[in-house]
Amino acid sequence: MTDTETAHPTPDALTFIEYLAQVSEGIAFQAGVSGCETAGIIISYLSAHPDKLGAFMGQWIFDIVEDPADLHVKGRLSWLGMDGKIWTPQDAQTVLSWREEGQP
Repeated sequence: MTDTETAHPTPDALTFIEYLAQVSEGIAFQAGVSGCETAGIIISYLSAHPDKLGAFMGQWIFDIVEDPADLHVKGRLSWLGMDGKIWTPQDAQTVLSWREEGQP
C-alpha cells in the first residue's frame, strides 16, 4: 500500500466536502441542474481563485462572485455546453468580448 491509500482526510477537508455538497445540492435543485455539475463548476472557480475559499466557507457562493456566469468564465475547468461542445473559460471570455464589441 502507498501512503495515499492509507491517508485519512483532515477535518478541514471533510468540512469543505460536506459544505460543497450542501451548497451544490441547493443551487442544483433551484436551477434544475445536477449537483455534480454544480459542485464541479464551484471547484473550477475556487481553483482559479483560491483566495476566495475562506469567503466561500463562510458565505453564500453568490456573495463572492459578481455574476453567476463568472463561475464558468473565470473558472479553470472546461464544461459541456448546451450545444454539445466542450467549452473552456477562455472560449467563453472570447465570445463575451465579441458580444461586448457588437460582433455576432
